[in-house]
Amino acid sequence: MERAAASETDEAAGRSIAVHCDLKPSHFLRVGRHYGWRLIDFGSVRREGAEVRSLEYTRAYCAPEVAEAEASGRPLVVTRAIDVWALGLIVYEIFAAEPLLRGCFSPRAQREGATGAAADEAVHAESLPFSNEEWKEYVAWLASGGAAAMIAKLEANEKQLPEALLHMLRRMLKKAPEQRPTLADLLRLSYLKPGVATVKRQQKTLLGLFCCPSKGRQRLDLERDMRTVLRALPVGEREIRAAAQFPTDLLGPLRGDARNEPIRPRVLHFSCHGTPDGRLLMEDSEGRAFTVSTRELVCTLEECLQLQDGIECIFLNLCSSHHIGEDIHAGFPHLYVVAWRTVVQDRVAQAFAREFYTYLGVESSKGNRGSVAEAYAAAERDFHAKYREGDPTVYDEAGNRTGKKDSSVHGVPMLLRPVGWS
Repeated sequence: MERAAASETDEAAGRSIAVHCDLKPSHFLRVGRHYGWRLIDFGSVRREGAEVRSLEYTRAYCAPEVAEAEASGRPLVVTRAIDVWALGLIVYEIFAAEPLLRGCFSPRAQREGATGAAADEAVHAESLPFSNEEWKEYVAWLASGGAAAMIAKLEANEKQLPEALLHMLRRMLKKAPEQRPTLADLLRLSYLKPGVATVKRQQKTLLGLFCCPSKGRQRLDLERDMRTVLRALPVGEREIRAAAQFPTDLLGPLRGDARNEPIRPRVLHFSCHGTPDGRLLMEDSEGRAFTVSTRELVCTLEECLQLQDGIECIFLNLCSSHHIGEDIHAGFPHLYVVAWRTVVQDRVAQAFAREFYTYLGVESSKGNRGSVAEAYAAAERDFHAKYREGDPTVYDEAGNRTGKKDSSVHGVPMLLRPVGWS
């Protein structure tokens, strides 16, 4: 699911999305003790929206729309729903210890009651491409209720498969591709998070909101900004909201819903533009810019703290966020607040966040609850080793901004500590 997370950041950054098109268990390889499972074999990859006449595929994990296009000779428009179908079959196989579609592609052998070598050959055939006749046979099977037969098989395993998992698989294995969930939806489901205890799964280091309205402002390097955090923290330690909408994407994860448990983050991270008058520049559902006043933000944070009292730190990784940070700290003096006293380049802010979250991630991997103050100290040390502290904004003799930047200095980070901290 790391590649799904990458696709989500690509989508938010307006880039085209790569679709694997041939997901199956044998295309996942465990790489050593420290790198986990990795997706391999990218010869089948196509860009989403591409119109193709043929695809590399494996029949046992082949989406219905691929089969129908191949059988009819019509071109296929590639979508991520192809991968969602295959992923649903893989997830079923992990839990049920057998392929969901076993036997579906050798109906003649099945009807004739093949056993022994013939049965083994039929199973082996499921890893091979369809013949022309088999394409038509598979499409006919789907049309005559094959998809319903799949769901019936799911239901027959309801004692082995929890209801939440069955609900997820029913959605992923819809015959119509437009009815399947998106990758972003799947990434938020608990069954596609690391398999740890419920209380531990709820606990996160970070809930991060990343957004950059597309009009009227210089765009942030949103993709790089998100990848900085994705690489610094293990997948189970962070919840990332790309193209975030305020306050929905802040309050929603903390409340939870019927399918997703509420999360308990230590840090609320904001990466967006700030305005000179101390507001956050966020976006609505259409990607249009709108500003969030400090008062609105403080009121929303108060609701966040009522929902989850384990929040320790607000990280404002945006230019000249010190006024907002000071107002937040005045309202919630028990919190840490990380902010910038000056303008700051994207790459410098990204490097600072990377070191901050890397420290917390490493400590978490050791079973320790890393200190926010120590994480800030680690980021500050790295900052001073690579950059020069100072205000890049150039002012005239009257104290007015000239619009020029001093490239010899790179910004001034700030940490407000909890009242009574020692």
